[in-house]
Amino acid sequence: MMMEKVRDQHDRYGFWKSYFGSQNIIIEEITADQHDMMAAKSQGLTHLIGRVINDFGTQKTNIDTVGYQALHKLVNQTCNDSWELFEDIQKFNPYTESMITDLNQSFKKIVNSLDKKKRLPK
Repeated sequence: MMMEKVRDQHDRYGFWKSYFGSQNIIIEEITADQHDMMAAKSQGLTHLIGRVINDFGTQKTNIDTVGYQALHKLVNQTCNDSWELFEDIQKFNPYTESMITDLNQSFKKIVNSLDKKKRLPK
């Protein structure tokens, strides 16, 4: 759980930090802005990739690798959440738009780096 001491007019921050810690909840003391930057690249990216893979379509096979199985787990984890949650993660975090732009640039860079002359014909 992330916590930031803001507007603590009643001096309760310490109480709540101790309470949540006593419940074995790990407290990360970071700013809301730091949280949003990290969440864009963790939750935002994870949910976006899960939805894209789901839209692309994948089927389990008898020769699935560990990595491919992990992609199926990602799809199951992210696509079982509501579409509203997905949209909220993507729309309301101020850093997800730049994350998507950076991801698109990385995708294009990697695809373009493939030597198309060496690909096998279809």
